[in-house]
Order: sequence, then C-alpha cells, then structure tokens
Amino acid sequence: MMPPAKPGPREFGEALRRAREEAGVSLESVAERTKISRRVLQAFETGAFEQLPSGAFPRLFLRQFVELLGLEPGPWTQAFEAARGVHEGERRPAEVIPVETVKRARMGPWLWGLVLVAGALVTVVLVERHQDARTAAAAATPVAILDVVAPTPAATATPTPAIEAGSNPNTLVIRAGQRSCWVQARVGDEAPASRLLAAGTRWEIPAGGREVNLTLGDGGSVELEYLGVRHTQPGRDGEVVHLRLTPTPPLAPES
Repeated sequence: MMPPAKPGPREFGEALRRAREEAGVSLESVAERTKISRRVLQAFETGAFEQLPSGAFPRLFLRQFVELLGLEPGPWTQAFEAARGVHEGERRPAEVIPVETVKRARMGPWLWGLVLVAGALVTVVLVERHQDARTAAAAATPVAILDVVAPTPAATATPTPAIEAGSNPNTLVIRAGQRSCWVQARVGDEAPASRLLAAGTRWEIPAGGREVNLTLGDGGSVELEYLGVRHTQPGRDGEVVHLRLTPTPPLAPES
C-alpha cells in the first residue's frame, strides 16, 4: 500500500492506519516490537503531529513503523514530511500588517505618532516570536539521527583490550552510555538491522567473526566490543559515525 500523493495530517494518518490493519498488526504489537510508545504511534495514525517529538525523531520512528509492516519506508517518509509541512502551515499565526487610514489629510500629528508607535510594537513582537521559534527549534533538534543529519566521518577509534573474561569474541556487544543512541548494524551480506538503544542498555549481535558495518547516531555515547577488542567512544558527542569492523586475521568459525 502506498501513502496519498499530497496528504494532510489526517489523510496521512488514515492511510497509515489502513496499512497497519491490512498487514494484520495491532498497535500494541508495533509498540512492543519497536519500543515506540503507543501515544506516539496513535499521534501518527490520527494526524495529531503536535503530539510527536520535535526534530528528526518522528522520521526515525515512522521508518521503524512502516518497515515492521513490510512497507518501503521512502514514500512514507516523504509523504510524512509533506503532511508535516501542511500541519505547520496551519498552525503558523497570520502576519499582522498595519493598515493606513484613507483619511490621511484629516489626521492630526498625534494620531500619526500613535500609528507609528503601534507599527513599531507589532514589528518588535513579530521579530521576537520569530527568534524564539528558531531558538526552540534548534534546541529541540536531536544530535544523532542518521536520516536527516549528514554523517561526519569519525576518527579511528582507539581499541583497548576487552575487560569481560569468558565473553565470546565472535559476538558484537554494543553498549549505550548515559544517553540513548540509534544504531544500525549490517553483518556480512545480511540485511541491516537497527535499534534505538536506551541509556545503559546493550545489544548483543552474534556476528560470527564476520565483517560488521555500523552506523552510530551518537559516537560519544557508545562502547563496542568485538573480536576481543573494545572500542570506547568511537566518535564525539552527538556525532553520527560509520565504522567497519573487520577480522584481521579472520577468526575461525564457531563449531
């Protein structure tokens, strides 16, 4: 199923809900498997975009949503951006423009002064609102989302010996630090898998000693352990990092 060509928020949400129902997946199942809150999922399906988080998180959550339904994420994310633009346009306040009086010749000097003062006040209010909106948008923009932030190549991570004794070196272990981090991992020629790691959690991937390509949403909040080597903070805080972990020499396959 494809999204509508030029959707508003309500049309987009209705199309997303029908796609989920046609796939036979409940909203509770989506929330359980993606770890996205039910409130956010309902905001997508009802077109209540004002209830979605700011910045690029909605685009990431929507991608996980439609991939779970077996749909191509590209058309849906494009339709969502179009619908969000319509939503933001509907919420934008109308511009206030002072209107000159027709009876210009009969206005006294004091009335002209009042008109000029009122116009100056309106201009100041509009400028302050514009600056506040830009500041709020900048503060709410996430620092680690792959889809909208151009990734910056990270400096080579400095490996240190693994600490956990008895751990399987052929298993890739990814740990999130004090901040949540979005991670995408591709093992060998397999399809990539992605996950939003909550702060303090870990993701173990049975990579089998094969080459692994990683994309980390926040290089300063992640720690990796693979092939007997630990990589601590492979990037800077808030930096999107691409890493390739290659066995040198390759490890023997597990028996």
